[in-house]
Amino acid sequence: TAVVLLLTLLIIDGASGLKNAWNELLQVRASDRVFSAIESESGRLQSLIHRYFTQPNPEVLDEIERRRATLGAQIASTSKFEPSLASAAQSLGANTERLIKAFDDLRQVRTTISEIYEIEVLGTAREVSGLYAITESALRGSDSLVRPALEKSRELFSQTIVAANAYYLSLAPNSVQQAFSNIDTIEQTLPVMLDLADNDLQRAALTALRGRIQSLRAGLRKLGELYDKQAALLRDFVDRSQADMTQTTAALAQAMRSRESAVQERLDETLNAVYRKIAFIAAGALLVIAVFGTAIARTLSTPLTALMNAMNAIVGGRLEERVRGQAAKDEIGAMARSIEVDRKSTRLNSSHVALSRM
Repeated sequence: TAVVLLLTLLIIDGASGLKNAWNELLQVRASDRVFSAIESESGRLQSLIHRYFTQPNPEVLDEIERRRATLGAQIASTSKFEPSLASAAQSLGANTERLIKAFDDLRQVRTTISEIYEIEVLGTAREVSGLYAITESALRGSDSLVRPALEKSRELFSQTIVAANAYYLSLAPNSVQQAFSNIDTIEQTLPVMLDLADNDLQRAALTALRGRIQSLRAGLRKLGELYDKQAALLRDFVDRSQADMTQTTAALAQAMRSRESAVQERLDETLNAVYRKIAFIAAGALLVIAVFGTAIARTLSTPLTALMNAMNAIVGGRLEERVRGQAAKDEIGAMARSIEVDRKSTRLNSSHVALSRM
């Protein structure tokens, strides 16, 4: 009973230490999973942001908004971690907020780009097309001196619009360079066309055309500036925030691995300590059982051997020696007294037989 109680207390004490170490290990692994998920989610968000500003569409925007909400919830869940991890979680939160703010700024820039393209590029292009049409309608015939220059200028303008569309859709630098080169050529030919104009209507349309071409150049220049601003935001805020988050999560992952190793070692040490204690108590219990078992066996075997010898002596006719162990208060003492009665009875009968023979 004592051994069982001692082992029970030992198991309870060991179970408490094991439970604490195991719970800490589970917490470390849960923290590691959360921070890994944050790193993965932020990487996907960054990729989607880049994709949206190269190929904008509502599906990508919806996915970005969903990822933003998921990442925000993951960052908020880190508040339950211990202070050593909470500081890193706050750093992740700050990086995430910077990433999200950069995305909002990028969306505003993208909206402005669309407005500039629609109003100052496409709108101006429509006005230029109208001025070219007015100029052509005022030509005096196929022998008009301004016709060849006008046709060449209009062809260059068409190429400019194609190049501007390619620049808007794909950010191809060669396209915008071609557009500016065509605009330069158109501006250089305008004075010649003014000198060769057939009438006042042509000269008025060509004069207005010069202003509209300059507006088109300004619109394309604004597009370039806005695209440069978009690239700077992507580089200096989106990519940098992602790099900072990657660095923070990498440091956290290293800290998590170190802490997990320490907790695992403590768990192993606790288990080994419990095993050693159980082995020590079991060995001690076996020793105690062996000692007490031997002592108890002797307390039984010695009196029983004496009783057996006494019974053999009675059977052998040796009736003079009294049976030992009669003073004992247990069952062996009762047996010794019974055998002693038998000895006395046998001895008395033997005496009577001897007297009768005489």
